[in-house]
Amino acid sequence: MLSVKTRIIKGHSYQCTLFPAQAGYAKGVKLGKIVAGVIESDDPISAIVDGLIKLDKEGEEGKFLMDLFSNTLRDGSVINETLFNEVYSGNYTEMVEALKFIIESNFSDFFNFFLENKNLFSTVKKEEVVTETKV
Repeated sequence: MLSVKTRIIKGHSYQCTLFPAQAGYAKGVKLGKIVAGVIESDDPISAIVDGLIKLDKEGEEGKFLMDLFSNTLRDGSVINETLFNEVYSGNYTEMVEALKFIIESNFSDFFNFFLENKNLFSTVKKEEVVTETKV
């Protein structure tokens, strides 16, 4: 059973059902690529939001953004493209707060692990690397 997190944002009830592991991992990796250059940020969630905005400017046309909102309800309604355009037109502060909630709910442990262990792989000594030979 997937976990559901709730939050009130600008007077509206949001319910975020966490992504299943495979889908969440794939989305997390894509988010990681978006923010690879800003992982040192003091506010990585905001850096991710900035990266998504940049991605949309480069031709994704909101597809990935809509994918991130796909498991979230606002006041009991699925945030599909129609609802997204209706409620967030001129209401971008709520949209960004909702996006931060979705990212925090689904990916905060994923990104925190890499932030806390960013030197993990760079400290492996050459002689510690295990090789595998197929026979």
